Amino acid sequence: MAKTLLYHASFDVIASFWPLSHFGPRQAAEEALQNKNQGPLPRPGFMYRAELDLGGSVLRLASDQGTPRPLGYLMMLFGLPGAPHFDFTVFKQHRERLGQIYGPGPGAFKNSHPNDLAAREYVATVIAGLGYTGLEYVNQVEFVGSVAAVILRPAQVSIIAQESIMVPPKATP
Repeated sequence: MAKTLLYHASFDVIASFWPLSHFGPRQAAEEALQNKNQGPLPRPGFMYRAELDLGGSVLRLASDQGTPRPLGYLMMLFGLPGAPHFDFTVFKQHRERLGQIYGPGPGAFKNSHPNDLAAREYVATVIAGLGYTGLEYVNQVEFVGSVAAVILRPAQVSIIAQESIMVPPKATP
């Protein structure tokens, strides 16, 4: 995959992206952040335009699990029939290791967990160990049909621009 300009939106100021951060068209980034705004009012956020260099061995996943979480990527790789490396025993081993990283208690496997970076690094290492330099999938949640790209290493991203934006509340069906 050649260098590509894509977007990522966040409520946080980002100096360096974590492993397994995902990027896509601007509309997908806007929708992703809007889905996180559970309040009744608009919130300030940031839109990042970034140049990605995923390298030459990008795996195109067949499905979008609807989650950018480490466990979701393991599911897409190992845990579902038809997954590129389907092996439920291997999936369970990796899931157990994630459980050890997260530790017991409420909030394990959730956003904003204190051990989330370690979990992301673990899963990125697993993916790289399969010979891949990045992931792609067709988005089924935000800007449906667009392609999302997933980095394994922070060095694969160069932030080109950061823009302050106002994020409307999540749309209700």
